[in-house]
Amino acid sequence: MLRIFGYHVRRANCILGASEFALICSVYWAIALMRPDTVGLLLVPASFADLVLLPALSIWITMYALGLYGATVQADLAMLARRMLLPALVGEIVTALTYGRYEGGSEPWATVQVLLPPVAVYFAILLNRVLVRWAVPASGLRPRILVLGTGISAGQVNTLFGDLQARSRRLHGFVDCLPKQGTSNQHVPQDRIVSTFDSLSAYAVRHGISEIVVALDERRGRLPVRELVDCRFFGIRVTDKATFYEREVRKVDLDNLYPSWLIFGDGFRHGRLTSIAKRAIDILISLAVLTVTFPLLLMVALAIFIDSPGPIFYRQTRVGYLGQPFEILKFRSMIKDAEAVGRPQWATEDDPRITRVGRFIRKTRIDEVPQVLNVLHGDMSFVGPRPERPEFVEELSREVTYFDDRHKVKPGITGWAQVNFRYAGSLEEAKEKLRYDLYYMKNHSIFLDLIIALKTIRVVLWPNTVQ
Repeated sequence: MLRIFGYHVRRANCILGASEFALICSVYWAIALMRPDTVGLLLVPASFADLVLLPALSIWITMYALGLYGATVQADLAMLARRMLLPALVGEIVTALTYGRYEGGSEPWATVQVLLPPVAVYFAILLNRVLVRWAVPASGLRPRILVLGTGISAGQVNTLFGDLQARSRRLHGFVDCLPKQGTSNQHVPQDRIVSTFDSLSAYAVRHGISEIVVALDERRGRLPVRELVDCRFFGIRVTDKATFYEREVRKVDLDNLYPSWLIFGDGFRHGRLTSIAKRAIDILISLAVLTVTFPLLLMVALAIFIDSPGPIFYRQTRVGYLGQPFEILKFRSMIKDAEAVGRPQWATEDDPRITRVGRFIRKTRIDEVPQVLNVLHGDMSFVGPRPERPEFVEELSREVTYFDDRHKVKPGITGWAQVNFRYAGSLEEAKEKLRYDLYYMKNHSIFLDLIIALKTIRVVLWPNTVQ
């Protein structure tokens, strides 16, 4: 796992992404060589950028935005084939725009050079993924991980590995640090428990272990410090369970979270320069969104007016930065007086109070667009934890530890929880979203904001799917 500007990226995905970008560039390069009058242009940096880099980059970024590097899509070639159609279409459009600047040569060659590259890229990517699925499991290059412990925490790691089967990780086994206590305290499969016999470091080196995850329920007096130090000297990574969980699933393990991990752990860097840059980006994007979507907003407002009686916009008090209340602005997606019962209610995906137009604008997230006015005013940012209502905040702060800490950053229109989880309609689901919000706060950067913005495109197009 690599960490780029605070964001955890799987090494395998980095290699796959880099290799496929090179593959896309190679396809454009090879097809450009087929047309005699463009061969010389490939030696000019500006022309090379137009003919190869820009089309390739547009396809590659669209692939990432649509989740084509997510574990689910990588494991499902049929889903990959469907989603890859849109990057190919984007490639056709960009190719036509960039190649149109270079006229000359026979008309048939010009047509082929515009139409052929995205089609060739489409099949090249599919073929590459088939080869990767065949080659990686057979290569033996997957990292081997040894878990220290067999108790409740180790059992949770075992469950986590069950969820990560498609992510090219290999669980070697579990080491019982208290073998004399028998199997009563063991929460992992008996056949996965290994015996080190000699030293832990010798065993790890002999079996090619790349990482040891410490998952002991009680470390005091049980942690083999000397042997773990030896493992570090042999270049073997030693990771505690909380850090391993955060890194692998990109959320924080609330159930086993110690304050010391938050205090001494890496992250939570909110420098002044980053804040200024984030605010400047928010203002620029807000103005751009309002300019581009203005005709769409007028049509949505008219549709809401025709569909059901009531106001077009919906104002509601939410809790913002440092717990300060503000009024959020959205397109109305529910019937008038949706809370006539007199008390706040959790919204659900199939809420009967949602109107016909409201169901569409909620699925496509169009109902959130008016919040760009909140962003311009400074109450919100484009990316951040979703703001909750004061009544829910009061309840959740009592029931969920650290929930109130999500107000240490500005709320956002979209966020890490929104691109990884569905609408929260219960206390347990709100707790799950908090895991993602704390990860965002801990690893926040402009780069992570960009990642979330790209992933939001996938959520809008396929709201009920995960990567």
